[in-house]
Amino acid sequence: MKQRNLILGERIMYANGETPVNCVFTARLRGHLTRESLRCALDRVQSKHPLLQAGIHEDRRGRPYFVSNGKVSPIPIKLIDRISEDDWLAVSETEWKNPFDLKQGPLFRLIWIHGIMVSELLLVSPHCISDGMSCITLLREILSLLDQPDQAMPPYKVFNHVRDMIPPSVLKKKGNQFKTTLLSFFARILFSIKPPPKFAAAGKDYVVHWKLNGKVSGLLEERCRTEGVSVYAALCVAFLEGFVRVKKERGHNKLLCPVNIRKMIPAIKDDMMFAFAPIIELSVAGDARANFWSKARQLKKDITQKVAALNGYDILLSGEHFHPSVKKLVKHLMTDEGGHDFTFSNLGRLNIPTDYRSFKLETIYSLTVAFPWRNPNTLFVSSFNGQMDFTFMSNTHSLSYEDAIEFKGKGLARLLEELATVKAF
Repeated sequence: MKQRNLILGERIMYANGETPVNCVFTARLRGHLTRESLRCALDRVQSKHPLLQAGIHEDRRGRPYFVSNGKVSPIPIKLIDRISEDDWLAVSETEWKNPFDLKQGPLFRLIWIHGIMVSELLLVSPHCISDGMSCITLLREILSLLDQPDQAMPPYKVFNHVRDMIPPSVLKKKGNQFKTTLLSFFARILFSIKPPPKFAAAGKDYVVHWKLNGKVSGLLEERCRTEGVSVYAALCVAFLEGFVRVKKERGHNKLLCPVNIRKMIPAIKDDMMFAFAPIIELSVAGDARANFWSKARQLKKDITQKVAALNGYDILLSGEHFHPSVKKLVKHLMTDEGGHDFTFSNLGRLNIPTDYRSFKLETIYSLTVAFPWRNPNTLFVSSFNGQMDFTFMSNTHSLSYEDAIEFKGKGLARLLEELATVKAF
């Protein structure tokens, strides 16, 4: 990749090019690390992933594009002395809005919170080059290289246009060009007739973090298997009902669910960096008197049907026709509250080893991202070493910190009611 334009999903997370939208992904290690071993691991990871060797420029029309010229500096390591177990939260808050030199790169940095025997590694990157799966891949590779520095880490060739990821037989289908052009036309009409947006409200970004211990996590998984639902469906019901209870008549009973597009596009491998996830909309439907598990089963059915209806190739092709409207779309996201309560991103079970020769991976904290949208409410969940980990991101202009704590409490209480236990939490 010498040069390529950002695709639609990347452009949305690029926002206006001035407001940082950074992902922070954190892991806690116990054992011995050296700066030299970290330097070696980061150099190898950077040589594998083309986006870590690139910067972002803009053309005369303001459209951003990646540039790789072989002159990008090594990934920086910032060392911070460890004082407490909560240092990672304070450092994350700083890193959400700490800008990158987008033109020069690299678009990645590592923060090492260094203690005598315990350390946190914070992986920080602009969201326009990495999603949650990318962060998981980078962490897995860095830890693996710290343990076995001589292992192979071959680079891969990236696409120069979305068409490179789509089979010729799909590109030749009649109607694809007409359909995507029609969608583009309607997008321009939509943003031209929408009323002038409200001003973006100022507020303080924050995160609420919690874990479900191994006993509660195990009970939840076992109960979900018995009831024939996914853990994610159960969590959606619990926390969406919790949010509506907090917001009362201002609640929408609606959440947005990002979908892993890698499962739809074989050309995007699991160990590649990528930053675009289609969205489906979910609600807790049915009679208000229906029991929790009936609602979860219906929601699981809705998720299955809506994901099956997505066509990854159409999504990528259609997105290329929305570029003339992207700036208006980003402005809309920054100024409009939307009709949903929160976005719920499921990172799933993290398949990363715990034991290495000179250190042990104690825990992983779910992703944190301070979105600049007027409705930034985002719940992340991941599972590692038998424990579920949650981070809820918001901003005081959208939801007060006190309401966020209440949201967490009501969602957890709903789960514990169904598990018929309060001792394990």
